[in-house]
Amino acid sequence: MKAFIFLLILIIISAVQPVKAQYTSQDSITIETAQADGMKFRLRAKYMKRFAQQKIDAKSDFFKPSNITTTESALLQDSLYNQAFRKAAYKSAVKQIRNPTLNNIIYIGVLTYIILLPTLMRNAN
Repeated sequence: MKAFIFLLILIIISAVQPVKAQYTSQDSITIETAQADGMKFRLRAKYMKRFAQQKIDAKSDFFKPSNITTTESALLQDSLYNQAFRKAAYKSAVKQIRNPTLNNIIYIGVLTYIILLPTLMRNAN
């Protein structure tokens, strides 16, 4: 019974205390915007080939934000935005390499079918 009363008092005290809201800083908003913009980033085909073959890091000019890739052009002057964008764009480019497109999957499927077709025809007879 004492434990129940103690628990009830704790619940009442915690409900009476004012909620302390946390304010988001401008930096965290900038980083979130940069990450969202960076995840939408796609490398062009000619740069993707070079990126896949060479060891290019996130500091490369391939991942530099521009007016086209940025939702707010005023953020281009912010170094924190630039760093966060480059990291997110690099991750996006790495995912772009790893994920085959639908055309690649169809191409591999058709090649496999063509290669295995003679074997399947011999086994059918």
